Amino acid sequence: MLKKQGYVYQGKPLKLVPNVLVGNVCRDLPVPPKPCRIEIADLFSTFPAQLSPIFIAMKTFLFILGLAVSILSLSEAPASIDEIPFDINDYTWLVGSWEGDGFGGVSHETWEKPINGTMMGMYRHINAKGELVFYEFLLLDETGLHLKHFNPDLTGWEEKDDIISFKMIRSSKDNIEMEGLTYERISDSEIEIRLVMDDGSDQHTEIFRMKKANP
Repeated sequence: MLKKQGYVYQGKPLKLVPNVLVGNVCRDLPVPPKPCRIEIADLFSTFPAQLSPIFIAMKTFLFILGLAVSILSLSEAPASIDEIPFDINDYTWLVGSWEGDGFGGVSHETWEKPINGTMMGMYRHINAKGELVFYEFLLLDETGLHLKHFNPDLTGWEEKDDIISFKMIRSSKDNIEMEGLTYERISDSEIEIRLVMDDGSDQHTEIFRMKKANP
């Protein structure tokens, strides 16, 4: 226990630390003192006069360094893509039939007008031999794009209640970005679809360049 008389702690006399700022009053405190707040300006004022230029230079350097880091952080911030709240009616540019490449063959994709916050679509893939490989049934809403695959005879790839989903990340008037899938309007008659493919050992992006059929 610390005794005020003689400043004894655990039977040993303590040295005094002069001029420690407690509140707004400088007092002599025993060692170890209780934690107290020392104002930076008062701390620098206690150094010898001959050292003041050094500490002023240090303070100036730290200020300039902090300012430089702040400016660098702002300059490296990603450019805005004019993100807007998702409204399915903003993406009527998808409505219609589209034809393009992808998977080394021909891709056809068709979208219907929005109803109740959802757009319905259909995709089919034809390989380089002209053979129909699979279909997809598509639904687009504010949560992302959801789909199921079907063989040419309409037997499903997924289990009855299972679907494949691409979760919404952000959207702008010409761009819908989801986890692993992006739709971008290049012009009124051209879109680009980017699909991230990952089989566990390799990852690549399949790009579908689609043009509007009978625009």
